[in-house]
Amino acid sequence: MAAFTGILKLWLIAILAFMSYACGEQKTYPVPPEPPKSALEAMQQKFANMSPANHLAESRAILSGIVISEKDYPGNLPRFYQAKKHVSALKPNTPEYPAGQELLKEISLKEAENNKHAAKYQKEEARKKAEEQKKKAAVTAAAGVIVRQQYGKNLETKFLDNGMDVRVSVLGKDRDILKMQYVLWGRPLIHKITEGGSMDEGSFLSNLQAMGFKKVIFDDKYRTAYSYKL
Repeated sequence: MAAFTGILKLWLIAILAFMSYACGEQKTYPVPPEPPKSALEAMQQKFANMSPANHLAESRAILSGIVISEKDYPGNLPRFYQAKKHVSALKPNTPEYPAGQELLKEISLKEAENNKHAAKYQKEEARKKAEEQKKKAAVTAAAGVIVRQQYGKNLETKFLDNGMDVRVSVLGKDRDILKMQYVLWGRPLIHKITEGGSMDEGSFLSNLQAMGFKKVIFDDKYRTAYSYKL
């Protein structure tokens, strides 16, 4: 009996030791931190946590910082929005609500004053845009003149390389008239070069039009001049 009791004790000790070891081997994992909030979420959270007094003070601060002028007109629009947003956050049951309603009237008056500059601002912006477009058009036109003049030189060289003594001139104030003088111009040859007057993409006349030419003249120097308006 004593021997059995001893064996039982040893068995219990072994079980307790195993349980203790198993518990000690259990691993704990740290809880991952919350992902950082975006700037927008942070701003929204800050706004939601503001007290009524803070909302009122912030709206007054924004309003006092608004300068009414033509150049400040567009930048004032989001400021008026923010000022009214803070006032709208005031609940009717808060002590700050009546002051907020009075402040809202001030905001509306100043906003109306700011809007008087809208027409002037928009007119000035339209003028600036038109001036910018005019400058771009002038640059584009100047570049087109250079392209057409160079094309005329290259075309004359190409004719000479093919044994044709064609004098090529780029005429007009905007250099948009291509004149080719050649004593042997005739309907068959002009028909071949122009592909029968084709304006299909990649054709001779179509390429001239794409470069900004408005007219092309085939002049035989003596009798007849054939021309195409592009």
